[in-house]
Amino acid sequence: MNSRRYACAVIPDFPAAIWIYQDPTLQGRPLVVSETEKDTSPLVVCSAEALKAGVSAAMTSAQAHSRCPDLIIKLRDCKKETKLSGLIVKKLQILSPFVEGDASGIFFLDASGLRFIYRDESEFGLKITATITALGFPVRVGIAGNKFTAHVAAISSPLSQYTIVPTGSEQEFLTNLPIEHLPLSEETREKLRDLGLKQIGQLAAFPANEITERFGAEGALLSQLAAGIDRSFFLPDIPVEPVSQALPFIFSITDSRTLLVYTEQLLTHLMERLQHSGRACTTVILTCRLENKSSIPFTVTLDRPSAAPLLFIRQLRLTLEKTVLSSPVTEITVSIPQPIPLIMEQTELHRKTGGVSGAQKYPPMLKIQSSLYTPELHETHLPETAFRL
Repeated sequence: MNSRRYACAVIPDFPAAIWIYQDPTLQGRPLVVSETEKDTSPLVVCSAEALKAGVSAAMTSAQAHSRCPDLIIKLRDCKKETKLSGLIVKKLQILSPFVEGDASGIFFLDASGLRFIYRDESEFGLKITATITALGFPVRVGIAGNKFTAHVAAISSPLSQYTIVPTGSEQEFLTNLPIEHLPLSEETREKLRDLGLKQIGQLAAFPANEITERFGAEGALLSQLAAGIDRSFFLPDIPVEPVSQALPFIFSITDSRTLLVYTEQLLTHLMERLQHSGRACTTVILTCRLENKSSIPFTVTLDRPSAAPLLFIRQLRLTLEKTVLSSPVTEITVSIPQPIPLIMEQTELHRKTGGVSGAQKYPPMLKIQSSLYTPELHETHLPETAFRL
């Protein structure tokens, strides 16, 4: 059984809460936030008072104002949302060292292993609620065994209160809730309604293979979430320094295979460093310095964090095969601009599914001395007349 616990703090209507935070006189008044100043601009969020006045997020600014003449319309301030999200993350990091947050007003905290700090999870929930309320924001809090259930528990909680879902009770908690709590596309929602599936428990009871066959990858995800299973990564907001390694060549390199061999050697070394510190990455940059003193960067980005060099090398190979360089390569630099901390289960997953150990093994072509790379002489280093990769 997964022993990890997560807390989720949700600030309702965060873009509107930002304006109320800056101007408390807006509290209790009909307020909406719009993307642009145009009358046809869609609304981002509506305050509870605006909803009571008949305004909905489906309206444009002009439609909303005609429905409620006293309506206050504010423009969305994404920079302010990002800045205040960072402030809230720093405050929450006092309660738990690992906090994941973004500009949406949703924050996840690692609630595992805190029994020596807090009496129980109720005290932890109270601390989170008090911390965000003290900053001047409304908040709802949920605590559960995975991120999805914790989020649903949070949005189901009354304002300034918390809900705790005991370990192993995730599916039971979700059973009677409407399917709208699931991340559904509009088309899938209508199809599920046509099948008579209105509650999460009904979807969980439906054969998973049939849901997957009908709705593809989205259906597979929905079946897991309905069963109280969430395998999404927890990515805490921990400042980490970028890592990089440069390798100058004694003889210039002119063929892509040799270039990829050295690149993988460097990347494997960097990935081992990341794994030892429980980190991975989504982006790798290979910078080739040419004899003509110019530099060409090649960027590879994955959709999920990984510490497996081969995943990046495969994409680099496809890119290099289509590239024609104007000069031989005299030096390469492999950089990981944003290492991402991973929790224990994610690090273990990388190890079991290959990670660094699963990378393709090439014949050793580098000698490592005092953490410096010195290339051996090799026939492929000899100059050629054509420099096509």
